[in-house]
Amino acid sequence: ETFTPEHAQKIESNRKGGMRTGWQVTDLRLHTWRLQSVLDAYHARHIDLLLVSVEGHELQVLQSLDFSITDIKVIQVQIHDDQETIGDISRLLYKAGYRYPNRIGSFLYYSRKDFGTLW
Repeated sequence: ETFTPEHAQKIESNRKGGMRTGWQVTDLRLHTWRLQSVLDAYHARHIDLLLVSVEGHELQVLQSLDFSITDIKVIQVQIHDDQETIGDISRLLYKAGYRYPNRIGSFLYYSRKDFGTLW
């Protein structure tokens, strides 16, 4: 399990809500891959725009990237207004060579410092 206690509580709440409304709830065990492993398998070394929306696990996905071998110009990250996580993501990407983000709604946009500004 890699869920934070808050996220696990949200999942359980949604599960119970679904059961009350007649949804069928099923637990599945799935094999997952780190994003860098997928990029490596497809020899993806240059990415213009990476969109990250993984229901609260954006930081873990970004931490799996090796920015020294994968050149990503712009990263869009869906956020969930957790200021601590937003700060952690911003610090991680700043250290990896990205500007602090522009925000539109629930999305943060990070561009590489050598790429230029987005707007």
